[in-house]
Amino acid sequence: MKHRSFLARLGAFAVGIALFGAACSSSTEPAAVEAGADPTATVTTTDDTTADPVATDGHQHQHGEMLEVTWSPVPTVTLDVSADPISGWNIHAVPTGHRFAPEHASTEPIDGEGHMHLYVDGVKVARLYGEWFHLPALEPGDHELRVELSANNHSVLAVDGTMIDATTTVTETAGELVPMDDVNDMDDMDDMDDMDGTDDMGDVGDMSATQEIVITVAGGSVTGGGRQDVDLGTELTVRVVSDTADEVHVHGYDLFAELVPDMASEIVFVAELPGVWEIELENSGLALAEIVVS
Repeated sequence: MKHRSFLARLGAFAVGIALFGAACSSSTEPAAVEAGADPTATVTTTDDTTADPVATDGHQHQHGEMLEVTWSPVPTVTLDVSADPISGWNIHAVPTGHRFAPEHASTEPIDGEGHMHLYVDGVKVARLYGEWFHLPALEPGDHELRVELSANNHSVLAVDGTMIDATTTVTETAGELVPMDDVNDMDDMDDMDDMDGTDDMGDVGDMSATQEIVITVAGGSVTGGGRQDVDLGTELTVRVVSDTADEVHVHGYDLFAELVPDMASEIVFVAELPGVWEIELENSGLALAEIVVS
């Protein structure tokens, strides 16, 4: 059985910043971090749909602005979370009266369409364009998961000043489990490599892939971003040049880099977490790119 600790996974990240070290804009907020998962972990659901006052923490920014629902039917959302048999959590968020419209993301609001935002312990970790999402394993302990309905311009949909969202609490236990069948399959692959004359050095070479995403922000317009496919295990460099001061945030990996006007900043890390992760300007809330790690 193979075990990977949280520190071992975290150690795979190498963050390089051309100007300043990565820094979180609000030191009072918990970060969504990854650790081992146990398929027997428990899930405790509070309410399927709740209406909480909009948070004013530093990670909301314009994403936290409310948009009052004036159309009918009023949208709702339910949230169900189950432990994945191998690792992490399978999230099933089902909206009603709210169509997913990724083709209209970051544009003007249209009644009855948009997307959802996923939060872990109050920190946004992903933008959702569908009902299903796999969340990597979390740090051992209790964690609050929350989804909120968002308009195309990322405003939170609200009714009478309270946002439309759903909240669930999960309990993560230590230790990531790898089924023995998977271990046996890996052993078989090693045996086949030996028979083919392929040595371990060849495998190391395959893991040394690098990729760079170069993004430019000028006058509120973004070039070089968009949806980017990244192979799992790739060393990824995110390079951003902006005409205004801000902070780059890579969600999921929770990495940050300060931006000085007209000077490049970089974040370098190993893409070890599969999923769809948003890159945005933390202060303005401007979406820069989405990386699809698989």
